[in-house]
Amino acid sequence: MTNVKRHNHPVGNVNLVEFKAGRMIQGATMVEPDERKGLLYLYRDRDESLHFCWKDRKANKIELDILALPGSLEFRRVESCKTGRIYVLKFRRSSNRMFFWMQDPRFDLDDDLCARVNELLKANTDSDDEIATNVQSLNSFK
Repeated sequence: MTNVKRHNHPVGNVNLVEFKAGRMIQGATMVEPDERKGLLYLYRDRDESLHFCWKDRKANKIELDILALPGSLEFRRVESCKTGRIYVLKFRRSSNRMFFWMQDPRFDLDDDLCARVNELLKANTDSDDEIATNVQSLNSFK
């Protein structure tokens, strides 16, 4: 089961992956962009639990913090969308979905970022050495 809760991000924890992304507002048949500037990131808490989070960058307010149990979530590009860089967070045990749009102008990083999110969501057991190496690798793109 995936829990959607608010958790305190422990001071000093490093985000395993982070990138600029906005949320999408779901309508009956379409999604529309929420114009706010956002940051999507994953981190591990003190108990080594993985969290999938979204924060409003301007307000510096965390609005989404999902406790991601191993294998419970999947992050994918919405291939049918030809007008933007839209991604969906799919809950594997329900029909719930959350949509996001990439805000970083460097679209060439999208595939690598998506792969890293899924790597963390699937494995959910990376060692600290692997995490540090991957964070340094992705941060070199900034």
